[in-house]
Amino acid sequence: MKIFRTVSRIIIGLVFIFSGVVKAIDPLGSAYKFHDYFQAFNLGFLNGLSLPLAILLSTIEFIAGISVLTGLKLKTGIWLVMILLTIFTPLTFILALTNPVSDCGCFGDAIQLTNWQTFGKNIVLFFLMIVLFKGRNNIEIHVSISTQWAVISVMTFLIIVFSLVNLRYLPVIDFLPFKPGVKIADKMIVPENAMVDEYLTTFIYEKDGVKKEFNLNNYPAND
Repeated sequence: MKIFRTVSRIIIGLVFIFSGVVKAIDPLGSAYKFHDYFQAFNLGFLNGLSLPLAILLSTIEFIAGISVLTGLKLKTGIWLVMILLTIFTPLTFILALTNPVSDCGCFGDAIQLTNWQTFGKNIVLFFLMIVLFKGRNNIEIHVSISTQWAVISVMTFLIIVFSLVNLRYLPVIDFLPFKPGVKIADKMIVPENAMVDEYLTTFIYEKDGVKKEFNLNNYPAND
């Protein structure tokens, strides 16, 4: 069980650190994602909070990941991860069923997951979190409380500054396909054997109270 707890700590810690960092790299992109969710759930009055929430979420995820991985303020980190997963696991299930936003944005633009993939990821993390949560009192960390708080405080300061620097200037890493230095024409070339987009134009005509659908090949042009 001790080995399983250690593996759980490593996986959860790395996932949350990565998630926090990629969000901090592009806080404005995360704010757009919050805006999309607010629009989808008719919470447009919260749009003004999109950017602060984006920075807050990336900071919490990063610090929770650091805490779980290193053991610094471990119980606090475990509680943060448990709260986040308790909120986002059922939320991602609802998103998977309704699909109001196609990409969850949980890993920014670095890794794009469907809502069902995100829900599956959260289920796995939640299972690992339960194992870690139950055994949280059996994990010993031989570092003084003051040192733990000092390191966590410094890491919190650094991740917030990192987010603000990326917000003020360009992201240190651009995960978008048309990032600076990329030749747009090359990225627009369709690979061989790639599926080609199909377009269908449908006309809905009404005559004598009867509605019928037509396409470009059979629409009643002379009627």
